[in-house]
Amino acid sequence: MSTFITARIPLIDWNKPIKKHWNNSNPVASHVFNALSFLFPQGEQFFIDSVKEVSSLTNLSEKPELKEEIRLFISRLCNPTSVTLI
Repeated sequence: MSTFITARIPLIDWNKPIKKHWNNSNPVASHVFNALSFLFPQGEQFFIDSVKEVSSLTNLSEKPELKEEIRLFISRLCNPTSVTLI
């Protein structure tokens, strides 16, 4: 059984102001999540590189469905990373 991941582009209005303590007006929670968000791009890139490395060691020409799932998975991860880095 195979489950496909659909790539999507999040719609974010960057012109709308964001409150300093955006997480339920809680400064600690807001700063913790800000710190995690700061680290996510490096973790996502590491994960993308790992998936690419492992898939390069596999003969994906015999598994076109898996090849497409990997492509969609990587594209899904790349979109949030590019939004985070703006």
